[in-house]
Amino acid sequence: MLRDQKKLHRIIDRRLEGQFPMKGALKVAMLAFKCLSHHPNPRPYMSDVVKVLEPLQDFDDVFTGPFVYVAVSENGDKDQISTPQQNR
Repeated sequence: MLRDQKKLHRIIDRRLEGQFPMKGALKVAMLAFKCLSHHPNPRPYMSDVVKVLEPLQDFDDVFTGPFVYVAVSENGDKDQISTPQQNR
């Protein structure tokens, strides 16, 4: 499943609407795959999990979908502005 990045979208929460870094999501998916092994030997130690996840907090990658910004005005109306997401 993880060999085809297009299939990665099957396990990503659709409510994210493409607002996630693809490379980071792939790394997390591969880590989760190892953690869910039926056999304990291939499972990573928690220290290894932390080593993989910590750098992803500041991961600089292109998001896979458009950026949508919703601003609430003083009178409570919502104005929605869509702009292409730039590199973070």
